[in-house]
Amino acid sequence: MQGMLRFITCANWQPITSRYMKQARTEATATFGMKQRCYKVATCLLDYMKTLASTVTHLSTFSDTCGGQNRNRFICAAMLYATKVTSLELIDLKYLESGHSYLEADSMHSTIERAKRHQKIYSTREWEVLISAARRNPEPYNVKRLTHEDFQDFKDLSKQTILNRTRNVDGHNVNWMKIKQLRFSKSKPYIVQYKYELSADTFMERNVRGISQPDESLKPAYSTRLPISEAKSE
Repeated sequence: MQGMLRFITCANWQPITSRYMKQARTEATATFGMKQRCYKVATCLLDYMKTLASTVTHLSTFSDTCGGQNRNRFICAAMLYATKVTSLELIDLKYLESGHSYLEADSMHSTIERAKRHQKIYSTREWEVLISAARRNPEPYNVKRLTHEDFQDFKDLSKQTILNRTRNVDGHNVNWMKIKQLRFSKSKPYIVQYKYELSADTFMERNVRGISQPDESLKPAYSTRLPISEAKSE
């Protein structure tokens, strides 16, 4: 599984045909991955994991080292949660070296951008149709539409579960910028295993749980649809 999310624009909104004077920005996500606000990334990752067959017990993902997207406490909270609510026994998040992180998702971006050439997109629904039809072989892309009701508040979950963010079990500081692999195990709840090198033989461990009993229930990220800003409706 590989990581991606791109922001795309409905660049052909016109004042005559729409009340949105500014370009509408849409988040296009795929099961190859996502971007920006981490709880959206975490929601999509967890949603994908829940679709896996019960016989799948080990999942490895590959992505770049973007801290705001793939390597942060919100993702850690989501993966610890996933080991509790799915059949996965082991989850590995592997981060490629900067400058050497070409992924299949990059090819996907290019395919979609080629399909967009000479096309006028006026709505998010048209983006959905264009993306799904951008590739014919070996099969069209699978596009899943999400609404505000689908996104979970992993920021709140991380506050409850990721209480220790800085020191490992040996008392040493954790350097997040150097982490190249994170591992989450059903047999080790509240333990985040990590490596600074993918080739390292052993993992270091960080116990994220504090003294108090955390509330591990997932809460919705939004109670209503996101409002349209005044600048777009003027």
